[in-house]
Amino acid sequence: MELQRGGQTLIGFPALIDRGSHVEIEVFDEPQVAAARHRAGLRRLVALQLREPLKYLEKNIPDLQKMAAPYMPLGSLEELREQIIEVALDRAFLADPLPDDAATFKARIEQGRSRLNLIAAEVARHGAVVLQDHAAAQRKLKDARPPRELADDITAQLQRLCPPRFLAETDWAALQHLPRYLKAVVLRLDKQRADPARDVSPARPSCGRWSSVGCASWPIFAVRRMHGWTSTAGCSKSCVSACSRRNCARRSRSASSAWTRPGSSCRADGRLIIVRWCVTKQRCD
Repeated sequence: MELQRGGQTLIGFPALIDRGSHVEIEVFDEPQVAAARHRAGLRRLVALQLREPLKYLEKNIPDLQKMAAPYMPLGSLEELREQIIEVALDRAFLADPLPDDAATFKARIEQGRSRLNLIAAEVARHGAVVLQDHAAAQRKLKDARPPRELADDITAQLQRLCPPRFLAETDWAALQHLPRYLKAVVLRLDKQRADPARDVSPARPSCGRWSSVGCASWPIFAVRRMHGWTSTAGCSKSCVSACSRRNCARRSRSASSAWTRPGSSCRADGRLIIVRWCVTKQRCD
């Protein structure tokens, strides 16, 4: 929408804002901010139309009490309940494209009302599996007593994989893979105890230009979802090469050469370490 202020034309992005007991319309400068706030506002508007069904749902989320103990390091039971309902409302009523008029909104309410409890049960089931695996990884880390560097690395990985609002903030498709990633943490600790040298990471290059994918501290099992060859752009075109299907990574020989495919010398130890090797130091400085 366009706003006239002091002889100037300003572009604004309206959004519904969640005020708890009601919603309001506000205008934002950034479309991304407006979109996020608008979805939350629509969710509140849906909840206001379903007061009685939500009261029933809040008291009947399957196995919620069993999830309280493994969730305790992350937050309270009430926070977990709110996340489950939030995700259930999104999946039942707010699939893209979002409703943009009264008739469409009313149709969404009628379509999603009958499946809300089933969806909430599914969300709770996935959340319970993630919390069980997260608790197992935490116990394994405590019992294994790995070197400090490894312990700090795994602790950071667990914090990224399961922040306090992991259910609400993790994309639904990605949420299905969290148990696999958490089991890989346990497997990594088991292998480290059997052979500590296998978990030694290469030194980081001096250029210091790292991406979230290229960082050696990121668990490679989170990168394996990519198919085929994986590379990251940065200080030089040959910084990184990795084969996500063969559990090995090798440095490219030159900036102009193609990615080097894995050979017999690659370690097939179940881990990929994606780091940045710089062919020429001057290209990074």
